[in-house]
Amino acid sequence: MVARMNVNEADEKRRPWYEGPDGTCNLDQPTLINMGEDRPLHLMFPIHWSQAVDILPEAKRLASERDAFLVLLIYGEASDQAVQSLILELADAQVLPLWIGEENRKKLDRIIRMLVHQR
Repeated sequence: MVARMNVNEADEKRRPWYEGPDGTCNLDQPTLINMGEDRPLHLMFPIHWSQAVDILPEAKRLASERDAFLVLLIYGEASDQAVQSLILELADAQVLPLWIGEENRKKLDRIIRMLVHQR
């Protein structure tokens, strides 16, 4: 099942609208988000990092059926190597990963900077 919401229903805080104050995801199921006029729908798909690759075919199918852009809302602590591997795999699949939690976002930024400098 896929829930629906409009982006303007989101809470205006410093943290992303999809993230709770305790660093957890506000969404408990795939949710179709209306991003506004002339913008594609976004299927926000919450998933633990360790399951992201396994769920990818199903998530891409759901997004395609709804003519939506797939965004994985990834949560959970992962090693730098696991994050790096997942970033590369999702980039190849043309899927946007958004990491839940301030520390996870800092780790992600650091790893992306490292990957950019390696190329």
